[in-house]
Order: sequence, then C-alpha cells, then structure tokens
Amino acid sequence: QGRAEAATFDTSGRLLLAGSALYDFNRLAMARFSYPDCVLDDDFNVDGYWNVDLPGGIEALTAISVHPTNGRIAVGGYQKDILSTEYDMVVAVISDAGSLYSGFSENGWLTLDFNDAGYDDFVARVAFENAGGLFAAGTTDYTGDGADADWVMFYVGDYDSAAWLYQRVPDLWDDPQRGRVPLNWAIGPV
Repeated sequence: QGRAEAATFDTSGRLLLAGSALYDFNRLAMARFSYPDCVLDDDFNVDGYWNVDLPGGIEALTAISVHPTNGRIAVGGYQKDILSTEYDMVVAVISDAGSLYSGFSENGWLTLDFNDAGYDDFVARVAFENAGGLFAAGTTDYTGDGADADWVMFYVGDYDSAAWLYQRVPDLWDDPQRGRVPLNWAIGPV
C-alpha cells in the first residue's frame, strides 16, 4: 500500500512519484514510470520502485526535484520515531539509477530538527540550483502553540559532506539574527 504526495518529470520525460509505502510502518518511497504509457521503469532501482526505512518508524516524502544536468533527484519530507511525539524534516538525494547518493550527507539522507525542542518540522519544497546547491523550504512549529513558521535554507555545496548542515543549522535556528536567510559555503581541504 502506498501514497504519492509529490510528482515531477525527470530530464528524460519519465514520471517520478514520491510519498510513502506501508510495510510495518510508512517508509520513504518513490516510483519512476515511462510516460505517457505509465509503465514502471525497470532501470530505476531494478524494479521501478525505491524505498528506504529510516530509523524511527513513520516517514513520508512531500517534495521532489530533479537536477537539470546530472539527473539526481532531491526529495524532502518528514520522519517520526514511533516513540516520539515530534516530526523532523528529512532530505535525501537519489541517483538517476535509483539508489541513495552517498555524496550527500555521506549516506544520501539526513534528518534535521531545527529547534530540538520537540516541535514538528516538515519539508514542503526542494529544488536544485544549476551549480548543484540544494534548496529546502518548509514549516516548523517553533513556538509550541501550533502556529507554524516558514523557513528556507540555501545550501551551496559539492556534496562531499553535509555534516555542517546537521551540526550548524540548530545553532543558526537559535541565533537572535534568525529571520535572515543563512548562506553557507563549504570548501573541502586540498
């Protein structure tokens, strides 16, 4: 059983659907179809389906974007540990062949909790910029009163490692200057 929450076409005109698939719990899931006949594309992760079970239990993709030149797929959504009351955002990059791209965050995915205070964080949109940077935008309940606040992040990187993202963003979130768009640049050692 599955549910699609986002759709787009890749650079070859194939239809990509992203959402969740129910196994024991919801998993992040995608499918790629030839278009317009909508037959599963067996070149995508062998059978046309991709899914990953993140630690926790409940997860879904709500956003999808395709890089215009290398065909990598960025997805975003949410993840919730079954023992927790909070949802955290999740972002992943998938190769054109349908496997997690290890050049992003070392294992291809990451989760973030902007305020680390037990509130819900969701990704609403993801997008690549031409140089390879990744945008993620969404909403969080950082006040705890149910009033959501929109946020946007611009990441310019070469995907050697996104460790700075999950280490630095919580500090940026708590910074009194929050409200300005943070720009981050990572240059690896030579």
